[in-house]
Amino acid sequence: MKMKQLILGYMENNCYIKASADGKIVYIIDPAIEAEKIIECVEHHFEFEKAVILLTHAHADHIGAVKEISEHFLIDEIMLKSEDIELYESQANCIPPWFPLQKNLPKTVEVHDTDDFQVIMTPGHTRGGVCYYFQQDNELFSGDTLFYRSVGRTDLPGGDWNTLHKSIREKLFTLPQETIVYPGHGESSTIGEEIKYNPYV
Repeated sequence: MKMKQLILGYMENNCYIKASADGKIVYIIDPAIEAEKIIECVEHHFEFEKAVILLTHAHADHIGAVKEISEHFLIDEIMLKSEDIELYESQANCIPPWFPLQKNLPKTVEVHDTDDFQVIMTPGHTRGGVCYYFQQDNELFSGDTLFYRSVGRTDLPGGDWNTLHKSIREKLFTLPQETIVYPGHGESSTIGEEIKYNPYV
């Protein structure tokens, strides 16, 4: 399945744009900021019938372009784990001046598996953190749960180190070792490499 990666904004967030197996759906994973760049990439590289936004979690630096993207593509399916809705709607969920508070955000739907991907619940960075596993392509979109040689921080509200460690060890490190890990920030890796070399787990 076709996939494009954009590195956006001050915090160098990775936004991934991926086509479904049949090409009819385009998945926009963690539209962080700079909506115009995401829109241009989607319209230039993909032909599709429907767009869906997949959120790995609801921190401000992962949802900054949700409203504009959803309005542009008439998106009514914004997947988010229910445990992160409070964070998604929080008046404190901002990182000024780079990620201002998002007002009147569109409603979300509960994350669920599809024919294209499996939702893996990985709380720890936030209460409702998830990863999206596209088994057909051996690709895992890990948000801020697992990074190249690192893991997500747990010192923010809703974070918990023991929960994060368990999520990674029991949910992610059991995937095939050749699975490519596409994180929310930084470079990609594989499950096998992180099992061997990640000093945090």
